[in-house]
Amino acid sequence: MAETYPKKVSTTFSVSFSISSDGILKAEVDDREEEDGGKNLKTSFAPGDPVWCLAYTGQGVKITGAELSHGSLSPSPVGFTDLGGESVKKEESITFESPDSLTHTLSYPTDAYTFEWVGDNSKDWAKPQWSEETCTLTAVAPKKRAIAIGKVTYEAKARSFKLTHSKISGIIEYEIAILLYGEYAPKTAP
Repeated sequence: MAETYPKKVSTTFSVSFSISSDGILKAEVDDREEEDGGKNLKTSFAPGDPVWCLAYTGQGVKITGAELSHGSLSPSPVGFTDLGGESVKKEESITFESPDSLTHTLSYPTDAYTFEWVGDNSKDWAKPQWSEETCTLTAVAPKKRAIAIGKVTYEAKARSFKLTHSKISGIIEYEIAILLYGEYAPKTAP
């Protein structure tokens, strides 16, 4: 059976670094539904299709450069800083285990969240303490083994940018790599 061309291609990427919870830099293909603000009207792309992406920067992070294996970005994400302009709904389940795993950092930068316990083990834990995107718990009985799951719902702040490119002659299926890099300046103590 003969293959049909052009074939659909898709790509995802994630670029992240973390010195602490304040040093978050992430980027990914915008996979939100259109009614949630997504700009990509499909989830797989043909050669030459534009692709909308999202960049997330935590407090103290500034994107200082971008490199691509092919194409261009518009608007350029260079210069994006601290909690961009679009809200992206996120939800994470976080697991805490006493006495070993009492701190968890969310995957995306945020400045507002809701937290709720999942299950009936919340009695073993003190109220969660938050600092930026990091949640720390204290077990009611520190030497006791305990485990619990919390659900965090939050709005991550992002900036959108578009990857545009021309088809690569003679190649029917390919990927494009995007590298975003930047600087992190932690908050100084008062």
